[in-house]
This record gives sequence, C-alpha cells and structure tokens, in this order.
Amino acid sequence: MYKALLVDDELLVRTNLKLMPEWREQGFALCGEAANGAEALEVIERERPDLIVSDLRMPVMDGLQLSAEIARRYPGSKMIVLSNYDDFDYVKGTLQNGAVDYLLKHRLNAAELAAALARVKALLEARPRRADGERTDANQRLALRTRFITQLIAGFHYSPEEIGHHIRTLDLKLDTRQLIPVILSIDDYRSRQSRSTLKAAELERFSILNIVEEIAGELGNGAVGHIGGDRFVILFSFPNVRSETALALAVGEAVSRIASCLRTFLNLSASFSIGPTCMTPAHIPHSYKQAEKQMLDRFHLGKNVVLRNASIVQETEALAGLEIGTEKDMLACLKTRDAAGLLSILDGLFARIKTAALSMAGSQLLFNDLLSLLHRAIREHGLELGALYADAVPPHERLAAFETLEEVKAWFRSLFARYFDLLQADEGGNYSGYTAEAIRYIRSHLADSISLTEVAERIGISGAYLSTLFKNEVKIGFAEYLSDARLERAKAYLEDGREDMKDIAALCGFNSASYFFKTFKKKTGMTPSEFARGRSST
Repeated sequence: MYKALLVDDELLVRTNLKLMPEWREQGFALCGEAANGAEALEVIERERPDLIVSDLRMPVMDGLQLSAEIARRYPGSKMIVLSNYDDFDYVKGTLQNGAVDYLLKHRLNAAELAAALARVKALLEARPRRADGERTDANQRLALRTRFITQLIAGFHYSPEEIGHHIRTLDLKLDTRQLIPVILSIDDYRSRQSRSTLKAAELERFSILNIVEEIAGELGNGAVGHIGGDRFVILFSFPNVRSETALALAVGEAVSRIASCLRTFLNLSASFSIGPTCMTPAHIPHSYKQAEKQMLDRFHLGKNVVLRNASIVQETEALAGLEIGTEKDMLACLKTRDAAGLLSILDGLFARIKTAALSMAGSQLLFNDLLSLLHRAIREHGLELGALYADAVPPHERLAAFETLEEVKAWFRSLFARYFDLLQADEGGNYSGYTAEAIRYIRSHLADSISLTEVAERIGISGAYLSTLFKNEVKIGFAEYLSDARLERAKAYLEDGREDMKDIAALCGFNSASYFFKTFKKKTGMTPSEFARGRSST
C-alpha cells in the first residue's frame, strides 16, 4: 500500500478528495493532509508519502514552490497538481520539477482521480524509488502529451478553454483550427520487435518521437504521441492555409520529410495515413477513424506508402474460406505432386482477395483453411510438421505478423513449395539431380502433351541419357512413369468425387476419354466408374 498526502488550503476540497475514490482500492492509504506547502513539508518529512496531491494556489507556500522542494529533498515522491484554466505557467513549472500529472479542478471527479492514481501506481511499481532520486520530467512530459493527443482522437470532451490550457501547459506547437491527424505506422514492426531488446525498442520509440517533434517544431504546427505498438499519431494544424490543395501539399511535404529522416537516421521504413481536415477539435475522432480505415489499404498497396482521401478495403466483407471445388482441386494437386497446378490455384485465390480488396481480417478464414489443408497433407504422408517451417514460431503467429498481401502470398507459396520438396526427399532422396528435375517437370505438366525428348531438352540433356537414368534410378521407363503419374492424378480426382470422364481425361493428359478408360482398366483391373464406386462405398 502506497502513502498519499492531500494538500489544499480549502477544507471542502480536501474533504471531497478524501471521499472521491476508494483510495485503498487504488492501492493508496491517506497518511495526512495540509493547508499549504509549508505544512505539507512537515508531514512529508514525518510520513515520507509516495504521492502528494496538491493544489497550486495556496498561501504561505504554493504548489510550485512545494514541487521544487519535493524535487530537491524528496525525489522519490510523486506529485499530482490540481490547476485552473489560467494556471498553465504554474503547471509547466511543476512538471519541470518532476510532477507526474495535473488535473483541472473544475472537472475533477472520482473517475478522473482514480485514473490518475492508477497511472501513478504504475509509475511507482515500474520505477522503484532510488536513493539518488530519479528525474522523469522529460519522459513524463512526453507521456502527458501522448495522453492529451490520444484523448483528442478518442473523442474525449474538452471545452475550447481546456484545450488551450493543455496546449500551453504541455508546450504543444498546435493551433485549434484546421487540424489534420496523421497515423504513422512503422513497417515490419513485429519482426523488428522480435529481434530487439526492450531497451533498444524503447530507445527507438523515443528516437521516432524526437525526430517527429523536431520537424513539427520547425514547422511550428504539429504534435506527436505514441499510441501503442507500431502506431504514432501526429496532429498538424494549418490555421492560415486557405485552400485544400495548399493544405494537402503542406501535409505531404511534412510527411515526406519525416519519412526521409526516419530512413536516414534510424533505417526505418514507415507508412502514413492522412485523415481529412478538421475545422475544430471536435471533428478529430471522425477524421482519425478515416485515417485508420485507410491504413488497412497497406495490406494491398504494400509498405512505405502515404494513404489519403479514401479507403479501398472492404471491412464488412469476408471470404468464407476455401470453396469445396477449390479445396478438391488443391487436394488433387497435393496428392499427385502437381506443384505448378497448385501454385496456379493459389495465385488465383490471392488475385481474388486483391480484386475484392479484402482486409487481413476478411481473408483470415481462407488463410486458416489453407494451413489446415497443408497440415492435413503433411500428416497423411507421415511427415513431420516441424519440417515445414523454418523456425519455431507458430504458423498462426507468423501469419498474423505479415503486413501486406504479397508477404502472405509469398509465405504460402514457400510453404507449398517446401511440401513438395519434402515429398521428393522422402520418396526419392537417392535420385540424381537430372532425374529429380525431370520428375518435377513431369508432375507439373501432366495435363500437357509431353515426351521424353521434350523433358530432356528442358533439363539440358539428351533423350537417350534421360531414358537410361530413368531405367537405372526409377526402375521403370519414362513412358510408364508418365502413364502411372497420370493415373495417380485420375484416381485423386475420382476419389474427390469428379464424375465427368472427359474432364478427368483432359486434366490428366490423356488424348481421349476412351484411351483413358482403356489405360485405367488395364492398369487397375476396373473401370474408372467402378473404382469411384468402390472408393465411395469404402
């Protein structure tokens, strides 16, 4: 339990403060009260409170003087000050002396005070008191700025006077007219975080804030806050710019400069989403939501982009997952080692996502179905699932870390390619390079009219040499292997419920349905229809 001291020259205010929150539920026990700074110092010397909640305007010794003494004599104690509209110079002074928060007296209520106590408790728990003290005014000023900006974009109600008070108190270079919120999102954030230490990540965050603050300060019209993870929000204000074209140009130039500095000094790529112009602070939440929606476009447009004006992503639509026909086609390709056919289907699926302009969330069911399909195929062949992935990161976590559709597509293509490599290693690990390459080509072109000579030319050897290799390594001739591979694919299609024999014959590379029928019966002892019925009954 942390100790708290109340300081105010009005008894009624102190009484209200004592009754407002459930202090003990917030982790604090009241250890005393005082009517001015001088009395407070006597109590502080005796009780050594962790927190002092103090008014600014008091006789004998005011809150600003008290904050200076606390910073000098009791640096481990935290301080919250209570202020009025016109106290911003006093508040700035207390913040410079180490006060961790300030609250406007006229809107003080139990919820406001409880929230402030929670923030102080987090500070006390995160940064234990040290013998030599710990000055956190710079970091705390940054946290207070971020809180104010976050409340603005969240729609927290402020009167014009309150907004002016906070802007002056926090030294924000911001006007309340023609405001433009801009989301700054660091590209590849999750992968960077996984490779960096907590200290390095914190240093990077402060470096980003400092770069943006410096540029906004030079422009004289901006403020920035970190709202969590990869997201920062910048508020620009251009009160004297009259045309939309000039506004767009000014914001674009500022964003371009920030992006350039992040690349040059921190080797960071960032994407930006610019919200519509807000004539008053009350319009900021709506504009910010539009910027958030636009940021979803990065999934389709890629990284290092600047987004504005409208969003292409359909947030309300979602793919229901793999369609039955598509799933059967993919299963057939997996069973018959048809890498080219499967990748063609995969490319078609991603083209559909791009055409529909779906978000990552809208595509999630389809991605989950693709993983399930792949895992099922791996298990059916008795292979280790771990061999499919390059690291120990769970596949769903890896999938969630991708920021663009192209990254997701490349990952799935690599996984399916790896699946075919594992099958080949498992079934034909002793094949020479030429034979393995010939087999890959055959299985990728079963529907085509191919010959020994054509395949040999493709891999750069003579037909006679390839024929010899096949007989020595595969133990059957090229033509027999090709026929068997086509029959394997036909069986897969029959097992999956295809009934059109002409269609199956064409997909498997047979010249006609009758030739397919004849070959199938000769090899299996039954017709394709009999085979299908038998599998169905089984």
